[in-house]
Amino acid sequence: MSYHDPVTGLETSTAATHTLQAQPESAPAGRVSTTALMGARAELEIEHKGEIYRLRITRAGKLILTK
Repeated sequence: MSYHDPVTGLETSTAATHTLQAQPESAPAGRVSTTALMGARAELEIEHKGEIYRLRITRAGKLILTK
Protein backbone atom coordinates (compact mmCIF):
# COMPACT_ATOMS: atom_id res chain seq x y z
CA MET A 1 0.00 0.00 0.00
CA SER A 2 1.26 3.50 -0.77
CA TYR A 3 0.19 7.09 -0.25
CA HIS A 4 1.03 10.51 -1.65
CA ASP A 5 3.33 12.44 0.71
CA PRO A 6 2.28 16.13 0.53
CA VAL A 7 5.64 17.29 1.93
CA THR A 8 7.88 15.57 -0.62
CA GLY A 9 5.31 15.15 -3.40
CA LEU A 10 6.35 11.50 -3.73
CA GLU A 11 4.44 8.25 -3.59
CA THR A 12 5.61 6.45 -0.46
CA SER A 13 5.07 2.90 0.73
CA THR A 14 3.36 2.75 4.12
CA ALA A 15 5.86 0.05 5.10
CA ALA A 16 8.70 2.49 4.36
CA THR A 17 7.26 5.15 6.67
CA HIS A 18 8.06 3.05 9.73
CA THR A 19 11.54 1.90 8.71
CA LEU A 20 14.59 4.10 8.95
CA GLN A 21 17.40 3.30 6.59
CA ALA A 22 20.98 4.40 7.16
CA GLN A 23 22.40 6.61 4.46
CA PRO A 24 26.10 6.96 3.69
CA GLU A 25 27.76 10.07 5.08
CA SER A 26 28.26 11.34 1.54
CA ALA A 27 24.50 11.29 0.84
CA PRO A 28 23.03 14.80 0.51
CA ALA A 29 20.72 15.99 3.27
CA GLY A 30 17.02 16.15 2.48
CA ARG A 31 15.51 19.59 2.12
CA VAL A 32 11.94 20.72 2.82
CA SER A 33 10.76 24.31 2.60
CA THR A 34 9.07 25.77 5.65
CA THR A 35 6.06 26.53 3.45
CA ALA A 36 5.70 22.84 2.54
CA LEU A 37 6.29 21.76 6.13
CA MET A 38 4.25 24.34 8.01
CA GLY A 39 1.65 25.48 5.48
CA ALA A 40 -0.15 28.51 6.95
CA ARG A 41 0.59 27.41 10.52
CA ALA A 42 2.98 29.30 12.78
CA GLU A 43 3.54 26.23 15.00
CA LEU A 44 3.88 22.51 14.35
CA GLU A 45 4.17 19.59 16.79
CA ILE A 46 6.74 16.93 15.86
CA GLU A 47 6.83 13.53 17.56
CA HIS A 48 10.33 12.03 17.81
CA LYS A 49 11.07 8.85 19.78
CA GLY A 50 7.94 9.32 21.87
CA GLU A 51 8.71 12.96 22.73
CA ILE A 52 6.78 15.98 21.42
CA TYR A 53 8.73 18.93 20.04
CA ARG A 54 7.30 22.24 18.81
CA LEU A 55 8.65 23.99 15.73
CA ARG A 56 7.57 27.61 15.69
CA ILE A 57 8.04 30.52 13.31
CA THR A 58 8.47 33.78 15.23
CA ARG A 59 7.12 37.18 14.18
CA ALA A 60 10.68 37.99 13.08
CA GLY A 61 10.64 34.95 10.77
CA LYS A 62 13.08 32.86 12.83
CA LEU A 63 12.60 29.13 13.54
CA ILE A 64 12.55 27.86 17.12
CA LEU A 65 12.45 24.16 18.06
CA THR A 66 11.55 23.44 21.69
CA LYS A 67 10.88 20.28 23.67
